[in-house]
Amino acid sequence: SKGAFQEPLDPLALARGIRSGRADGKLYEKIIYLKTGILFGAACQLGAIAAQKGGAFGKTCRRYGSLIGEAYQIADDRKEVIDHLSNRSIRAEEMAFLAPAFLCFLEEATPHVISVLESDGTNLEPPLLGFFRSMATRMDEEIERRLDQAVSEVGGALPQNEYGDLSTRAPWELIQMFQKL
Repeated sequence: SKGAFQEPLDPLALARGIRSGRADGKLYEKIIYLKTGILFGAACQLGAIAAQKGGAFGKTCRRYGSLIGEAYQIADDRKEVIDHLSNRSIRAEEMAFLAPAFLCFLEEATPHVISVLESDGTNLEPPLLGFFRSMATRMDEEIERRLDQAVSEVGGALPQNEYGDLSTRAPWELIQMFQKL
């Protein structure tokens, strides 16, 4: 809930925060960690503890889970980007939720993000349409990066059996299952 609490609700206040430099790309990192990363991380660390493998391995498992949770949250936000691309429109309140991600992954879109935040809503016309497409691509790249990093975190600490194999495949399978929903 701490992550959801960080999400901006007031588009005009967010636009002022962006203009003043109080809101930047770090906000998105904080939101996705607190919303989903910490939950997945705790689940993985608790699994290690339940298997009596806490300590350093438990902390490694927590980092593994956190990265997967963050990727999951990015995938969730990416679905919203794709929905707006399909509808070719976005309201200011909807942009308020996506603005932190834009600030993080596509800083060059900031003037356009502010413009949407200060409006009643807008159709996605060029160049905004292009920014939404670029955003989806950058989010895909970031999901992949975090999943790769998660698997490298646990690297040689996993057993060489079906459970170790599952732990290296599961992050991508989880995201693929989510994207089909």
